[in-house]
Amino acid sequence: MDVLILTAMVSEFAVISRGLRRGTRSNHPFRSHRRQIGTGSITVVQMGIGCKRARKATKWALESFSPKQVI
Repeated sequence: MDVLILTAMVSEFAVISRGLRRGTRSNHPFRSHRRQIGTGSITVVQMGIGCKRARKATKWALESFSPKQVI
């Protein structure tokens, strides 16, 4: 199952990202970290603060990763 975790703060992103040690990291256009686990994946995206930024990051993440669940 593909899971997407959205965070606002750097500290939130860091805690979750540490658990995904052997994944793929990216900073463009939003900071993200993705790790394949079995037949699924876990992706964490740092959206930042503010409604516009959160909307853009959420749209980008949903289109880029096609998750089955969003947290």
